[in-house]
Amino acid sequence: MKRKDWWNGYNPQNLTENRFILLTTVPNSAEDTWELIPALKKFNKKYSTFPKNSLADKWYASEENYEFLENIRN
Repeated sequence: MKRKDWWNGYNPQNLTENRFILLTTVPNSAEDTWELIPALKKFNKKYSTFPKNSLADKWYASEENYEFLENIRN
């Protein structure tokens, strides 16, 4: 019997600049909302800075993400 409700178990996240991939994470969460902060923290650990600009689609929208982005800008 084929399942029609199959859902991807991995959700790759790429942080890029000028078309170059600077960081990739492959969490096993299907939810983007919870992946932004860990990806940015991993970026900071690797490069000792946060990106100056961030662009993400609406699936990353949450109050926690907005607050985190505001705090790293200040």
